[in-house]
Amino acid sequence: MVRGFCVAGFVLGLVVCDVNVASAQFSGLVPKTRSAVERTTPLSKHLAGAGVDTISFQTEMEEAKLDLDTIGPDSLPFIYARTREEIGLDEDDRTTARTTAALESYRALVTKGWAFPITLGRDGLTQYYERFPGDPRLLRDFSANVRHDQILALVDLISGGAGPILLSATTAAVVTEDDEVKSGDAPSDSVVAEGLTSNLTRLIYNGGTASIRAAAPYAIYSSDAVRFAAAAVVQGGVLGSLSQPDSLKAAFTVTHESMFYVTVSKPERNEDGAVTGFNPAGSIVFPLRVGFAWSESDFASGVLDTRSFGFLQAGVGITDIEGQFKLAILYTLPFPSAVQEFVPRLSVSLGATR
Repeated sequence: MVRGFCVAGFVLGLVVCDVNVASAQFSGLVPKTRSAVERTTPLSKHLAGAGVDTISFQTEMEEAKLDLDTIGPDSLPFIYARTREEIGLDEDDRTTARTTAALESYRALVTKGWAFPITLGRDGLTQYYERFPGDPRLLRDFSANVRHDQILALVDLISGGAGPILLSATTAAVVTEDDEVKSGDAPSDSVVAEGLTSNLTRLIYNGGTASIRAAAPYAIYSSDAVRFAAAAVVQGGVLGSLSQPDSLKAAFTVTHESMFYVTVSKPERNEDGAVTGFNPAGSIVFPLRVGFAWSESDFASGVLDTRSFGFLQAGVGITDIEGQFKLAILYTLPFPSAVQEFVPRLSVSLGATR
């Protein structure tokens, strides 16, 4: 009966889930470096105010197959210059100079200093997306290798923002690497690997097999050299095989997540070989995650007679200039020790995000 209500409540939550969190205002922690108007100025408005032809700019970016929603403001000036060079446009003409200057000023406007998104309502999420483009969820790209032949596939049902909160509904399945899982498609039942290790992995990374996630980014910082983000996250849903509803049980995780980015730049030289500046080449990323996981019943009677445990995750990743992960390594340490033998300790993802 309890499990039935949990499943029904989860499904209902997917339909009616909405959050309206009142913004708490506080000051004095750090000096304010930008006005509210400056913090929420979109790129198109900023470029238009600087006299840039925004339609031509957008067209050039589309012709170069670049998505501005996935490129951080700190990389925009360099990517714009590279794009103009690749399509054979004069980098010294007046249009290029004006656009480059506008992109540089926009980068300085939205990517410097501290901000506290939880206190700014939806404007806080605007800042978060500006500084952490693409998929802003922390640790999303550090997917888990369950065994040498199995990976964790996370599929979004819905995701977005409500006030200062990031909301998403996600399913997690452990699948064999031989079976291709396309982005946005749920893996078929025939390739899903069930078992204790799979359940514990899904609980750690997703709060269950199917869950609703609420993340509150409460502090972000960025400069030319480093970026930092921290969030408190609650995920709750059901754990077990979705093809066997009677086996499902309520589960949740509570975590603190943080990501620290160090920008790596390469020197730009003139014809004489002298260094004239530095252009971003990518980032080295250091994630840290501390959490508590719970299930309504023991994970495996006679094998793992506990229904809760804690865990610590730390790692390192490398991204290119467009924020795509080329390498992601994550180490997981669950506690107490009885849980450790059933949880993969080291996750390595190469080449692309999952």
